[in-house]
Amino acid sequence: MMSHIIPAASNALMIKYLESQGFTEVYLDSVLVSTQLLGTADTTLLDTTEYLNYVQRLANATTMNIIADAPIDCAQSTSWTLPQTIAKLEAIGTRRIIIDDQRSLNDPQEFQKQLQTAQTVITNDDTQIIAELDGFIDYGIIGLQERISIAEAAGVVDIIIGQISNLDISAIQNLSVDHNINLVIDNPEINYSAAGQLEPEFILDTYHVSEALTRSAKTISQNMIIKMFMGN
Repeated sequence: MMSHIIPAASNALMIKYLESQGFTEVYLDSVLVSTQLLGTADTTLLDTTEYLNYVQRLANATTMNIIADAPIDCAQSTSWTLPQTIAKLEAIGTRRIIIDDQRSLNDPQEFQKQLQTAQTVITNDDTQIIAELDGFIDYGIIGLQERISIAEAAGVVDIIIGQISNLDISAIQNLSVDHNINLVIDNPEINYSAAGQLEPEFILDTYHVSEALTRSAKTISQNMIIKMFMGN
């Protein structure tokens, strides 16, 4: 089975190009948005209001279905709550909203509360919550199994696993038989070939877009400096 590839994007030019290439879905990752707007992947510096406004502008620039994450760690002093963020993303037109367990790696019950809260906020039958599990290196296969069960008990159908390597695929392969597990390519230690072994329904690709964004910025800046000091 060929997995459905969903690329990430961080600006309107990327989105327009992806749409022109026939993609029907795009992931607006808060880490990439932070990198785009602030030059850092540290989303704690990204104000939630700015993030949501930016996502809305990008959503207005495309007819593709939008996937976005609910960055509950964005600017921790903000007045935005998780329910408010979910409601705003749904109002924007986001049809798949990702909640990750990065801020509750050692507290699966807290992650359960976040998922349950998110599910109660959803009003559109077409809107779907996705649970992203990023702590495999911390909690291992038993912890992964526990969090998958928590997500499914909260009514979450789709689960994505991130922050893993090619070597981890075999360890989680048995889980994919009984659960709807999808993957994120978010680091250089995992590739499409290995990810495809799990036969996920979809694969989110954030790593290659991030690399392209960084290389593009460096190239443009270098060319600008050269022109400034050497002329045309």
